[in-house]
Amino acid sequence: MDNKLEDNAILVFHDKWCAQCYTEKRVLNEFIKNNPDKNLVINVDAEERPDLFEKYQVKHTPTMIFIKDGKVVEEFRKYLDLEQFSQAVRYYY
Repeated sequence: MDNKLEDNAILVFHDKWCAQCYTEKRVLNEFIKNNPDKNLVINVDAEERPDLFEKYQVKHTPTMIFIKDGKVVEEFRKYLDLEQFSQAVRYYY
């Protein structure tokens, strides 16, 4: 992953066997549909990017890590509904 992408991003860690990850994906898609100018989401698959799971010490999915100006500003290690996710994005970005 290009470091530039991580300057301002929401890293969404998921895996194929996580039921909550599928639900979270629907929430993220709805958010992006309604807020195309706030599309900071980068999906990180456990099988494809174990290096990022290790770098950010992700042990559970779904996990969302909010990065602003290259620094981690928030971590959510649980499912967020659309309202919770929207509030977090408004607060940090």
